[in-house]
Amino acid sequence: MPEPSKRNRLKATHRMQTNSSPQRGPMATGGGAKPAAAAKPAPDSAESLSAAQAGGVERESAAPGELIAGDSIPFNAVAPTRADAGESGATAAVRDAAGPAAADDQAFEFRGTPSELDQAAEEIEAAPREKGLLARGVGDASTPAPGAAGPMDGSAEFTAVAARWEDEKPGGESEPRGSLKTTKSEPARPARTGKAGAPAGGTPSGGTPADAASAVVPFEIVGFDEERPPEQGRIFAEPLPEPPPQPFEIVRQPHPSRIRIDFSPAANPPAATDWGAHEERPAMAPSVAAARPAVSPPPLVVRFFWGFMPLILLLVGYGSVVLTQKGMGYAWDEAYYYEPALKAADWLVEVLRGNNVFDRAAIDVYWGERHEHPSIQKLLSGIAMRAFSAPKNQLWAMRLPMAILFGLSLNLIYLMGRRAWGPVPGLAAALVYATMPRVFGHAHFASLETPLIFMSLQPVCGFQRGLDSPLWAAFTGIAFGLLLATKINGFFLPVPLVIWAHLYARRRYVNNLFAMLTLGPVFMVLAWPWLWPDPVVRLLEYLRFHAEHQQTALFFLGRKWGYGGANAPWFYPLTMVAVTIPVGALALLVLGLAKVLHRPHRQPMGALFLCCAAVMLTVASLPSTPRYDGVRLFLPVFPFLALLCGAGTVEMMSLTERAARRLGVADPVRLRRLWRWTASAIVAVVLLEGVAALVRYHPYTLSYFNALAGGIRGAERRGFEVTYWGEALNEDVLTAINELPDGSSLDPLAIHELCLQHLQEWGLIKEEIRIGGRPPYDYHLLLMRRGFFTRPEMALAGRTIFPVVREWRLMGVPLIALYKTGPPFEKFWPTLPPLQH
Repeated sequence: MPEPSKRNRLKATHRMQTNSSPQRGPMATGGGAKPAAAAKPAPDSAESLSAAQAGGVERESAAPGELIAGDSIPFNAVAPTRADAGESGATAAVRDAAGPAAADDQAFEFRGTPSELDQAAEEIEAAPREKGLLARGVGDASTPAPGAAGPMDGSAEFTAVAARWEDEKPGGESEPRGSLKTTKSEPARPARTGKAGAPAGGTPSGGTPADAASAVVPFEIVGFDEERPPEQGRIFAEPLPEPPPQPFEIVRQPHPSRIRIDFSPAANPPAATDWGAHEERPAMAPSVAAARPAVSPPPLVVRFFWGFMPLILLLVGYGSVVLTQKGMGYAWDEAYYYEPALKAADWLVEVLRGNNVFDRAAIDVYWGERHEHPSIQKLLSGIAMRAFSAPKNQLWAMRLPMAILFGLSLNLIYLMGRRAWGPVPGLAAALVYATMPRVFGHAHFASLETPLIFMSLQPVCGFQRGLDSPLWAAFTGIAFGLLLATKINGFFLPVPLVIWAHLYARRRYVNNLFAMLTLGPVFMVLAWPWLWPDPVVRLLEYLRFHAEHQQTALFFLGRKWGYGGANAPWFYPLTMVAVTIPVGALALLVLGLAKVLHRPHRQPMGALFLCCAAVMLTVASLPSTPRYDGVRLFLPVFPFLALLCGAGTVEMMSLTERAARRLGVADPVRLRRLWRWTASAIVAVVLLEGVAALVRYHPYTLSYFNALAGGIRGAERRGFEVTYWGEALNEDVLTAINELPDGSSLDPLAIHELCLQHLQEWGLIKEEIRIGGRPPYDYHLLLMRRGFFTRPEMALAGRTIFPVVREWRLMGVPLIALYKTGPPFEKFWPTLPPLQH
């Protein structure tokens, strides 16, 4: 085993106790169960610990760097006591929250000076909710210990609130500041010598002969596990099944195995046998009375607020999209999906009527158009348009499912963030996501992006729960199949899930993987009728189309990319993420990344979100991956970035609390109030900045750039594409078009002509205007999408040769303009030189 760094070692001393029975019990097999032993007093203090040791014989567990095979000692709660404040150290009792004090209760002993014991208490206070340390023995552990049941594997688990670390001196040496001692029922063994021939044991600073018989074993901290039983061989921790308790969260009945620690004065210690499974347990140390305050029941209004938060987010997300539809123009891809969505709904209606539309010819009629895109979005929009069939309601109905899916996505983000860090960080993550202008803008359009985000969140959410539930594993497989039937991006989602699961839940993700490999393809085919006549051939055709997809033109950093030229540079996705997230949310994201990357073994859920975001951005940065349309092609990365902002919220709250403690604030009421104000300030800042950006850029939220890019003006100067999807083709533009003389001809430039044709079909553009056809044209409508500029577009943009009828700007930057051209235009633009990439 490689030698770990000195700062990543934990000094632990095993002091094994026994009575007359030499049996090791289930603990010896590594199963993590507690050994059967005679009852002993609860070690509530140093005196009771000594009484508990009276019935046994101390023995040394192993030489330094070694462990007994199967040693797996669970400690479920700990707090230091100052009953013995001398140089010999102080003890801390450890109990199981599942029941009253039992014979197998364990005990820690922190050894050191009184100042070091005070520091130990502060570490316990500064490390709330982190009750697990997975330790691995350092050194050669290949030789079985005398009397051991088998060869040593050099690993054991410790579940504790805090532990003592070594400080590294400038010269490279290390100074132990304390050690961790454990006791358990064990048969007596003769003293052994360590690797260097010295007696195994001793204490960091000397001690009694009995102490000298104990082994001081260095450990490398490699994992974290709050609740699950210890198991040997783990490198990383298991994900937490529930979020940690917070002073202001909704009160719920704890799981029987969950620990609840109440740091209270030790003036009235309870009896050893009168603790219930769910009662608050007073701690033993006055020195930790100022630790994190116990959770008290909040007012009923607060409980209802958190209890109904998923429903609140669903309604807020849906309502915010529906109420802001005015001004959102008809986007490029919406015109592609309009006819296929109607045909998909018609096919479903025929099936419900009992008609036979399952043969190849019928399926090709209903599903053959735009078959390069799967079925989920077509079915959702098509059903809504058939339900609201009035021509002028078609665009609104087409987008209605997207508003619902946006609200459901907020719901999932909140639930996942709450599961990882608690309700307030979960709410902060949901609000960060909801107020990202680009994300909020895409939620208005009937395209593949919003369904893709929701369908991507479902397998991730189900994968976490599927680690312990076969039913949730089956749900994960079904959700993955629906994701595959939404967009091709879903094929890459298992990569981060499997990587994360192999590190953090290696023995428990087989059900998830099996369900995704079996149920996923089945439900993809079931949800996509176009595949039915020949699933294998048509699936290969689908994959080949996207593998050969053209590199659509893009304007980035002052030049054109794609359309026969080079693909946009690999760092395009990273750059766009950095300049399209509000600065406050970006700061939380950086703080959350630092928190997760600092100790990933203690942040399993954060590591999952980071892994998903990193893989998605990596795929988007590959040389052959198409890169255009702003952030649209990698939009599913944003919910996971928002969840990492939740980790930044947690870190911000912790930094605030630690700063208050350094300033001498120790009153639990004041600390609790500080947490509330910090949480409220973070949520308020994020919400206000995001809402201000939405109000300022509405309805052109797809043109948003943050302060790092200098806003939309700075982005234009730096050569970014300020508009790209035709979303500027809104009601104001249609009003100007309808004011043109009857019989006028209009040709769109850098806009999908099909958009204007659909708008005219719905009665939003008068029939007297001729759209497209043969030149010349009386008017040209130009979208300032510089990636699509050719000689005709350059003949109009930035020139004064042809008069501007109307121009629409955002903060002084032109987005779309209507020009009066006529026959002179058709003679002028061919004289311009061809554009160079």
